[in-house]
Amino acid sequence: MCDAEGTLLLGASGQIGQALRQQWRRDEGPLYAAGRNPAQSDRLLDLSCDPLPSCRAIISAGPLDLLVQALQRTGRMPGLQRVVAFSSTSALTKASSPSAAERALARRLQQAELGLQDWCDKQGVEWVLIRPTLVHGGPNRNLQRVARWLKRYGVVPCQQPAQGLRQPVHARELAWLARTCLRKDAAANRCWLAGGGETLTYLEMLRRVQQAVGCGRIMALPGWLLWPLRGLKPEIHAMLQRQQQDLCVDDQDTRKHLGWNPGPFQPKREELCE
Repeated sequence: MCDAEGTLLLGASGQIGQALRQQWRRDEGPLYAAGRNPAQSDRLLDLSCDPLPSCRAIISAGPLDLLVQALQRTGRMPGLQRVVAFSSTSALTKASSPSAAERALARRLQQAELGLQDWCDKQGVEWVLIRPTLVHGGPNRNLQRVARWLKRYGVVPCQQPAQGLRQPVHARELAWLARTCLRKDAAANRCWLAGGGETLTYLEMLRRVQQAVGCGRIMALPGWLLWPLRGLKPEIHAMLQRQQQDLCVDDQDTRKHLGWNPGPFQPKREELCE
């Protein structure tokens, strides 16, 4: 059961959720992790079909659309004061992707953001949305795929010049930001962008991953050599195209009002090779 004065954590098994549980302090009140895995949850909860339990606040580090569906299914939650939910900058950067699946993801994120705001406004509940850039420091499909290629094949190809800019942000820092958004009045009813503390090229980001793994190499190839890959899957085409695009955000408001001060991109081998 959840204490009505406690905070409900959704997505506790993900990289941000895990960091949140590690950082949570006793003076922040009870924290209840809810999910489908009994080994990682204080309360069993399936967001696709179950109503939400009574709580004072919600931190959602899982799928945003499932959170909105659960809120709509639950209806009125009298004791709920604030919802802090993670979205993604993919809502912006993938809206015009050549991949239909990625465009659909962007639409789903945008619709979920609007759905959360609408539900909270109607219920008189404060909402906070956090849009991070590329998240590392735990299970991450993209960076772990690079690490697996380096270990298995000894090389990872990319398309020259791979100069698109990136701002990787650590899950541990985003957990801190979520806790800050939970207690700061200035955070309420706003969407906050959260980039990492360092801006680097896509190629340099791959090189940092290679250095952390400690084997293999990054091979930058001319576009004409990789052109046949574009015809295999739209997702590969989109990935190659993004290597040349700047996927950065201006998070000065987050820094100014919430004290956001993330560190540089320093991936760890144990995080990449889980």
